[in-house]
Amino acid sequence: MSTKRAISFRLDPLVQRALEQSWLPDPKDPAAVSTALAVTVALLRALRDRGLLSEGEIGDLFDEAADRLRNTSALDLLLRVQDEVERKSEE
Repeated sequence: MSTKRAISFRLDPLVQRALEQSWLPDPKDPAAVSTALAVTVALLRALRDRGLLSEGEIGDLFDEAADRLRNTSALDLLLRVQDEVERKSEE
């Protein structure tokens, strides 16, 4: 058995268990996308506010994500999420 095949064989049960989790959202559910984005924004803001991620590192993260996207609407959504993350929370 090749190394690549051995690794994928070991990961398969992990992937299978993850797919069986009841908390996984239905990808067709618009609320799932909104929830995932809200959690992502909150997490990135918390990391920034605690000094664990700099604004430059967050910018790099979004730049790398943008490099992987080709769909205009996906890029537009990414930019809107980035704007939301970079906006300072109003206290």
